[in-house]
Amino acid sequence: MKFYRILTILFILFCSLNSTLSQSLNQPPQGANPIIVSPRVGAVIDSVDILYYELFYFLRDIQSATAYPIDTSTIGFYLKRYLQSDTVIMFKSNIISNYLPIYIENFESIYELSTISKIPTSEMNLIGRIHDKDFGKNERASKTIVKRDNSVLSGEILIVTDEGVFITKRTGTYNWKTIQSDIQFINYNDIDEIKGTRTRYYKGNIQLLKEFFSDEYIGNRLGTFTTFSHKPIPKELRQIISDSSRASSQSDSYTLEQLRMLKPTSGRFVLSIGTGAFSPTFVQVGSSNESNQSPDLKNKFANPNFAPLEFQVEYVFLHSDWQNLSAQVSAFYNLGELNSNTILDGWNLGLSSRIFLVSVDNLNTRGIEFSLTGGLSYCQANYSAIHKRTQGLHDTDTPRDADFPVNLNISMFQGKIGILNRYQFTDFLSVQFHAIVMGQLQNKADMVSDKWGRYGRNYYISVGVYAPDLIFDLGVKLQYNL
Repeated sequence: MKFYRILTILFILFCSLNSTLSQSLNQPPQGANPIIVSPRVGAVIDSVDILYYELFYFLRDIQSATAYPIDTSTIGFYLKRYLQSDTVIMFKSNIISNYLPIYIENFESIYELSTISKIPTSEMNLIGRIHDKDFGKNERASKTIVKRDNSVLSGEILIVTDEGVFITKRTGTYNWKTIQSDIQFINYNDIDEIKGTRTRYYKGNIQLLKEFFSDEYIGNRLGTFTTFSHKPIPKELRQIISDSSRASSQSDSYTLEQLRMLKPTSGRFVLSIGTGAFSPTFVQVGSSNESNQSPDLKNKFANPNFAPLEFQVEYVFLHSDWQNLSAQVSAFYNLGELNSNTILDGWNLGLSSRIFLVSVDNLNTRGIEFSLTGGLSYCQANYSAIHKRTQGLHDTDTPRDADFPVNLNISMFQGKIGILNRYQFTDFLSVQFHAIVMGQLQNKADMVSDKWGRYGRNYYISVGVYAPDLIFDLGVKLQYNL
């Protein structure tokens, strides 16, 4: 009986001693001061920084980590954990004192040879993970933001939050030591426009701005930090986010319907420059060199390849959500011939209407517009060239190959119907493609002839212009809205 009592007392003492030893191992040494591994993380490394720097990646549910000296050659990290008992991990002092600060303070550029050469990879991987060369690569988007007070800010998008964005003018790999010198916060409600985006105006519309900045081409780029992606953000940036003023200089924001109304729908001028390909060309030239015959010009083409460069001014005097009515005046000059002796130029005056199938004026985004078009116009053209006499004798007064200069005018009425496809780059600049079927009614056309010869042999040369009844036009115009 006495024997069993002694065994019971020994068992209780053993359990008490074991519990005391376990508690002492999981508690920092009494009177010891924590080690500040790096000023970037402080004395207590929180759970977010542990995830960001991938420390103790072989363990889960770590709430915080604090380093304490155990002896002259050992440093222990005491880990507080959420769902499991606290844990202590021992490391050699030189790893924590010499290499871990380099790892943390150069985390984004750890792949660089000048940094990684200072760290023994095999030993450092016991506490952190050494990444490959693409980890710290900077792919941040560079944007120019126009605020609603008309001030303009340019830089790379560094941080995206639920309330606004932080931009920096510094490029290259993120550097935590210098970032505070030029980082600037912009509240969503203060943003009027972002240059180079499809959306014309934002006017503080948080929905559109969040969609834009959360897009994979902005928010998910390497080097950009976002609060909504659940990816860890280093402590210095979290502090900047916390300290930045959230006050907006604007008290209101525009709705989507209000943004759609911002595009001018009243009369406006449009300047354009463009060219087209005609089949057949809208002005035909006939040339005949005959011996003792009258000329037949319509089957004898001297130059059917006109591709005029056109400069046009358009005034839209009636505009609605689904149609518009405009007047145009244009001047054109032929680009179809390299020979400077052949020139076709003139002017055109007309009215046209459009029915919009898809109108950019009804959208808040810059994009593609489709419309049907029809109109009437009056065209006046001038053809000048130097033709050759191909008939005759070399010893006559008008020998073969002699020059025959001509200067001919033609006028016509035109009716047009077709499809327009316009892509708008900015509020002012767009490019328009067109496919037009055009009917022509010739009003007046010139023809010149000459006759020469002797000894009963007569030679004729005739040159004239005329307008085909039906032509097809494919072309493109670069447009600028005033």
